[in-house]
Amino acid sequence: MNGVKPSVAPEETIARLLPGLRATARLSQRQLAARANEYLEPDQKMPAQAIHEIEGGDPPRRVRVNEWLALAMALDVAPIYLVTGTTDRVSTYGTIHLGPLLVRVFKLREWIRGEDTLHGVDPERYFVANVPAWLKQWREREARKLPKKWPVEHADRGVRYLATKRLLREGE
Repeated sequence: MNGVKPSVAPEETIARLLPGLRATARLSQRQLAARANEYLEPDQKMPAQAIHEIEGGDPPRRVRVNEWLALAMALDVAPIYLVTGTTDRVSTYGTIHLGPLLVRVFKLREWIRGEDTLHGVDPERYFVANVPAWLKQWREREARKLPKKWPVEHADRGVRYLATKRLLREGE
């Protein structure tokens, strides 16, 4: 697993992955900071020292959301992999600490992509109530397209949730 512990906090995953991703991109800390700063507001620029503190701090320097996205842009990687690890650098079956929660990496990826809920979340609110109108409409259309049998697999769990709800309502 290339030195990445199976159970870490997101900022630790970023700290452990950043040097390797930087090396792959052939960037120094200063160059990475300069590239990331292209995607940050003028008052939020990251000095090269910030990269050093993220990579080598004990504990690692916390990364703000705008910095996380800027680093992903600068390194040409999906932001999700900076917090969950890339499959060749961390096990997808490892766990990540989110405050008091210990979440499997693959579940965290699904949650970040909006494909599934995390512990204790009401699926009705997550998949229906608290989503943009266009997504709700798309999920409802897709749910109606599914055959009138229990949907076993579907790329979007929100659609599967709505289809299952429809089948329960209809007594299937």
